[in-house]
Amino acid sequence: MSSHIVEIAIIDELVKHPNADRLEIATVKGWSCIVQIGQFQKGEKVVYIPIDSILPEELAEKLGVTSYLKNGERLRTVRLRGYISQGLLMKIDQKRKVGEDVAKEFKITKWAPPPPKYQGNGKPSTPRNPNPNFDKYTNLENIKNYTNVFQPEDEIVITEKVHGTNFRAGKVPSYPITLWDRIKRFIRTKILHKSDYVFVVGSHNVQLEPDSETFYKDNTYGKAARMYKLNYILPDGYTLYGEIYGEGIQDLQYGMEGKGIDVVFFDLKVDGKYVDYPVFRDFCAEHNLPYAKNFYTGPYGDGSIVALHTDGDSYLAEQNGAEQIGEGVVVKLLREQNDPRIGRKILKSISNDYLLRKNGTEYQ
Repeated sequence: MSSHIVEIAIIDELVKHPNADRLEIATVKGWSCIVQIGQFQKGEKVVYIPIDSILPEELAEKLGVTSYLKNGERLRTVRLRGYISQGLLMKIDQKRKVGEDVAKEFKITKWAPPPPKYQGNGKPSTPRNPNPNFDKYTNLENIKNYTNVFQPEDEIVITEKVHGTNFRAGKVPSYPITLWDRIKRFIRTKILHKSDYVFVVGSHNVQLEPDSETFYKDNTYGKAARMYKLNYILPDGYTLYGEIYGEGIQDLQYGMEGKGIDVVFFDLKVDGKYVDYPVFRDFCAEHNLPYAKNFYTGPYGDGSIVALHTDGDSYLAEQNGAEQIGEGVVVKLLREQNDPRIGRKILKSISNDYLLRKNGTEYQ
C-alpha cells in the first residue's frame, strides 16, 4: 500500500476542460484534478488531497463536496464530462513550503480497506513476536507522485499488477522467543543436525510459522505454498513474493470463477536483498513458477511506455480464458538500485478503468 501524503504542491499546468465551459483541468505532480474555471492559477501553491483520503465533515463542507463524501466516504477517482479527476485542490498561503505534509493539520486521514474474508479456518494472524527475518514486501508508491524517479536512460521492466492478496513465503533464520522455542532450536540444530532456517508463509500483515503442514493446510496462504511446493523449492535464505488471486479473493477474479485460487509471483529476496529481475525470472523458470507478465524491458525514455501499458485488459485473465480490466502495472529497474526518496526504484501505475469500477473490493 502506498503512502498517504497530503502535501503542498504546485499547479504545473492548467487547461480548459474541452467539454465544460466552467471547468478547467489542473495538473499537480502527475495527477489531473478538475476545478472551477478561474479558481486557481498555473504555478500557484495548493494543497493536493489525494484519492483514498477521508475528509473531516467541516473541511468537506468548506470545499463544497459533502454531497460526494457522505457518511465518511473516501475520495475516489471520478469522470467528469468525459475526463478523469483524481483528488481535490485547496487554497493555501503562498508562503508555505512545497512538499510540506499537512494531513494532520487538516485532519485528513487515509481510507483503510476492510479485513479479508478468505483467511480460512483458525483466523491466522501475525504472532505477538513475529519473526523479524521474514521481510514484508516493499510498499509501492504511485508513479504519479514521483514522476522523476526514473531517468530516460534507465533500463526498466514493466510487469502486470494483479489485484489479489499479497503473499510471501520464505526459508528464514528461526527467531526463538520462549524457552520451549530455544529447546526446539537446540534439538533441531545440535541433535538432529538440521538447518536453523524455518519455513514461513503469510501476507503483508499475516505471518504463520507452522510446526507442520497440517497447521495451515486450510488457510489461503498455506494452500498457495503447497500448490507450488515452496517448502521444498526454496533454499535457505530465500523469500518469494507474489499475489494470490482467483475465486473469492477480490472482485476481479481473472477467469478463476469456480476454479479456486492461484498465485503469480513477482519478486525474490536472497539473504535479505532483492535480486535483479533476470535472477528472479530465471529462478521462476527453473522451478516452473508462474510470474507476472513482462510487458516491456528497455529504456524508460520519456515515460510514455508506462502509460501505454497501464490501461487495457488483463493479460492474466486472457490466459485464463476471460476478458477483464487490468489493475495496472509495476515499473522497476532491470538491475536493483535505490532512490534517496523512496528506497527501491520501483513504482506502480494504476489503470483509470480499475479506479473507476463500481463495487470493487480492496481487501489486504
